[in-house]
Amino acid sequence: MSPSQAAPKILMLAQYFAYLGTGVTITAIPLFVLQTTGSAANAGIAGFAGSLPLIIVGIVGGTLVDRFGAKRVSVLSDILAAVTVCLIPFLQSFHALPLSVLFVLIALRSCFDSPGETARMVLLGNIASSDGETVSARYNSLFFAAPRLGLLAGPAITGVISLIFSPAAALYFDGLSFALSAILISLLRVSATRTPKSAGIRETVQSALGGLSVIRSSAVIFAIASIVVATNFLDEPLSSVLLPAYANQVLGDTTLAAVLLVCFGGGALAGTFIYAPLTRLRRVTNYRIFALAFGAIALLRAALAFGPNFFWCAVIVTGIGLASGPLNPIIAATVQRFIPSQQQGRVWGAFGSFAFAAAPLGQLVAGASAQSAGILTTLAWQAAIYVVINVLILRSKSLRLVT
Repeated sequence: MSPSQAAPKILMLAQYFAYLGTGVTITAIPLFVLQTTGSAANAGIAGFAGSLPLIIVGIVGGTLVDRFGAKRVSVLSDILAAVTVCLIPFLQSFHALPLSVLFVLIALRSCFDSPGETARMVLLGNIASSDGETVSARYNSLFFAAPRLGLLAGPAITGVISLIFSPAAALYFDGLSFALSAILISLLRVSATRTPKSAGIRETVQSALGGLSVIRSSAVIFAIASIVVATNFLDEPLSSVLLPAYANQVLGDTTLAAVLLVCFGGGALAGTFIYAPLTRLRRVTNYRIFALAFGAIALLRAALAFGPNFFWCAVIVTGIGLASGPLNPIIAATVQRFIPSQQQGRVWGAFGSFAFAAAPLGQLVAGASAQSAGILTTLAWQAAIYVVINVLILRSKSLRLVT
């Protein structure tokens, strides 16, 4: 097998290892905090500590990828993330982990992980764009299925490890997954795309801010970035706030929320895998998939606002996941097409920062609305916003370049 043939397989393995570990940590961290402190409030602070750095680190990390090269940043980020997450159970075993240190380590784990994610997306662009549009669709589909699979499999892996050992052991699993990802990425042979080494700190800061200029300079990328912000404001609360509230207020059983989340995750995973075969059909373009997916999500979210029973709610939620699956691969293909490889790091970093900034605000607004106005009213106004977004997509000339 030639290096060019092995590169996609190595990158995919690294991506899946990294996201399996991330899926485990998302579940293991709150379990670990609850087990060691017994405080739900501390578990909430731990989640906040892991999320807040992503808003800023995304832009800076993307610039580092462009400056030093995606492969180098990916390997270093994975190593640092592995060491950081393993320090949590290691220090706890010696009773040397005060809460302040725990929160700092959780934040550092996110800080180190974020540039690695960006670097792998840039590496994907380098590999996928060299093999033609059809193969690129397959790579993007496989690549972005990893986060979906991680969120589905992570809780199960955490549960098994915690049952046999402890939540602390699950964190070692995350560290191992990062180490395997670093080893695999180090084996890649890819062309360097870093910017000149003479760039100093001032130039690096300017480059970070320049990522926003790169997005604004491309009408189609700016349009997609705007949609990412708006939909993250609406989508993030669906799994973390709205579906649990729906299970409680409408279905009368909060435990059904877990089933609905599995339905959504399974649908999203299937939708991501379906994307590549769809692109091989005649007269099927990325733009048509993009527009139809948003139209389907708008209609399905409107149907959810009518308060269907559990069976139909599960069907609707699965459909929403299925329709959302192709969106990230399409966005990736568009960035790969319109943004030069030496600028993709800062663009992906900015995308991540926008998304993470919109998500917590959406959770706060959705939670307040569900509490004061009720879950069905909240679902109704969110569906209305989705309809408006879909109309804008259909009227946008820029987005027709998503092809």
